[in-house]
Amino acid sequence: MAVERESDKKALKCLNFIEVKLRQIVFDEKEKFRQEFRDDFPGPWNEITQRFAEARKQIENDELDWHYVEGVSLTSSVLIWKRDLLRKAVGTKVPRRILDIVNSFLGSLSGAIPVLEFIKEYKDMVEACLKIVRSIE
Repeated sequence: MAVERESDKKALKCLNFIEVKLRQIVFDEKEKFRQEFRDDFPGPWNEITQRFAEARKQIENDELDWHYVEGVSLTSSVLIWKRDLLRKAVGTKVPRRILDIVNSFLGSLSGAIPVLEFIKEYKDMVEACLKIVRSIE
């Protein structure tokens, strides 16, 4: 069990690339926001980075309800699958797809790490302020 837990903790470090991608969207991709919202971002970014740091610390120190995490399928092979989908979404450079997958991940994990709920709400606001781009893939 200890080896599996360490593996899960390592996989949950995907919070790092969620933070990096969210930062990229709000700082470097302002053109993707509707014009009326561009000056409103990055908004409370300092609070976001603090909460990411706190979440990572809670994971590292086992200060979360692992039974809950297991219950929402954020352990073992399912966690690896979700993490890999997230990585692939980040590679697409399509913000809405990335944010949809981030939403699912943060939604599940925020039950075990409540500080992530603030990040999820911020992500929701970012998503709501993006331009709608329709394309056929």
